Amino acid sequence: MDLRVTDTPRLEWAGDGLAVGLFEDQVELGGELAALDEKLAGTVKELIEETEFKAKEGSAVSTRVGGNSGIRKIILVGLGKADSLTFEGLRRAGAASAKAAKKERCKTVAVSFPVVNGDAAGSVQAIAEGIELALYQDTRFKSDPEEKGSKIETVELLGFGGQEAAIMRARQIVSGVFLARELVAAPANVVTPVTLAETALAIANEYGLDIQILE
Repeated sequence: MDLRVTDTPRLEWAGDGLAVGLFEDQVELGGELAALDEKLAGTVKELIEETEFKAKEGSAVSTRVGGNSGIRKIILVGLGKADSLTFEGLRRAGAASAKAAKKERCKTVAVSFPVVNGDAAGSVQAIAEGIELALYQDTRFKSDPEEKGSKIETVELLGFGGQEAAIMRARQIVSGVFLARELVAAPANVVTPVTLAETALAIANEYGLDIQILE
């Protein structure tokens, strides 16, 4: 999956799925959200009303956009109260948007979330971590590892151009999480004490760490 940042405005973005974060006090659309709703022929307002969407933290609803719109699916993600948004809240929102986009069989996805405390790098890292962790699948021991249906190929974080380093940092962190998950989830005959020692040694050698294996 290609995860990247861009300064493309959400009103100009085109693709399979657009995920927009809403605070609890934003469900009555105004400003740019009203402009987006107008562009999508009232689909955003209709989705909010039909699902009684309250924008509670971690919630998400989605629907198809009709007509000749450049966006095929719209996804609304709840961010909770505006004055209590944290990096963890963004991480959960990123996960919710990824799961909804996957359910809607989107291949190209854009995520439009706000910045926490003016920290663009930290916000990008949190969103990226949430997306990557939500989409992770361990198929090593499945007889039929190929997932049927469309897979997300590209995710763009809108309004965060120039934050490529934050994406890299997020991927470094989640790669460690993935390794831990794989070690824990593997059968005992696959990951033995020797395997763990060899894994630790490989990591130490790659990153120049001191290591002592007792047995």
